[in-house]
Amino acid sequence: MFFEEAKFENLNAKINIADELFSFKRRRVTHKGWMEHYPYRKIDNDIFPDVKEGDVIEVNEIISEEKETKPPARYNEASLIRELEKRELGTKATRADIIAKLYDRKYISGRQIEVNQLGENIIDTLSEYCNNLTSEELTRDLENKLEHIDEDKITKENVISEGKEDVISILDDVKKNEKEIGSKIYGAYQESNIICDCVCGGKLTKRYSPKTKQSFVGCTNYPDCTVIYSLPKGARFLKQTCDKCGLPMISFGSKPPIHACLDPNCGKDKTKPAVEEILGVCPECGGKLIKRSGRYGDFVGCKSFPKCRFTCSLDELDNILKNSK
Repeated sequence: MFFEEAKFENLNAKINIADELFSFKRRRVTHKGWMEHYPYRKIDNDIFPDVKEGDVIEVNEIISEEKETKPPARYNEASLIRELEKRELGTKATRADIIAKLYDRKYISGRQIEVNQLGENIIDTLSEYCNNLTSEELTRDLENKLEHIDEDKITKENVISEGKEDVISILDDVKKNEKEIGSKIYGAYQESNIICDCVCGGKLTKRYSPKTKQSFVGCTNYPDCTVIYSLPKGARFLKQTCDKCGLPMISFGSKPPIHACLDPNCGKDKTKPAVEEILGVCPECGGKLIKRSGRYGDFVGCKSFPKCRFTCSLDELDNILKNSK
């Protein structure tokens, strides 16, 4: 069964204002036909002005708008893979792995990909002192030659011989400029770890403790400045800052992730002495269970810490105490 065709009426007008041509269009439905029985499409119903060819129209208002050209959208993983394919870089099997390595090494971040400062500085340094290492042409040429081996258009011995010459040339450039390259990349790495300014005038940077095997944030003016903040496992720094203290916000945990201030004591009144609230007896060592406060909020812990590391949430405490009797 077929319904009648829909019929439309169109208006396309051009207006001359001070020898500048302006245009506008209107469209309306004169007969709904099949559209009357299909509710999933918007029906055009523009109002037509009462004008005809040759009319003189009074200009009531002129609105001037200034717009800037928008930059192209950032790459995501899928569009970046398509770009690599377009430039003939990598293979179907290696392109996704290449992007994964860029994320793992903190050269890029975000779903809408942003190049981090470390990634930019490394590329700038290698382009300055070892241009062949970052050459698209060299990579593309090698990929094409590897395909030609499969097609028996070239022998693998020739490809290895030519590739060896390229590698030796690259290593010579690296050896010749190793101090400059090392110095700039180390400086870029240090710069990429800067989180924000410290109250003492130094820089708060992300660091790693071999002793505790955990990351933390400390000041570059240590030991003169002892400002330090612990970091939860897997913490990410956000672009937002804390409304209360101005320090960066961090994200950690999952399902859903927790957003919190870098300072776990932010918003807490440090002038009031801490009141020890005893909640029960520790089921593991017999010591006192007290209410503690941490980055995740209030919890129950043993007073004998660090000898006893028993902890639980406030909600779990009643059941644990009942089962321990």
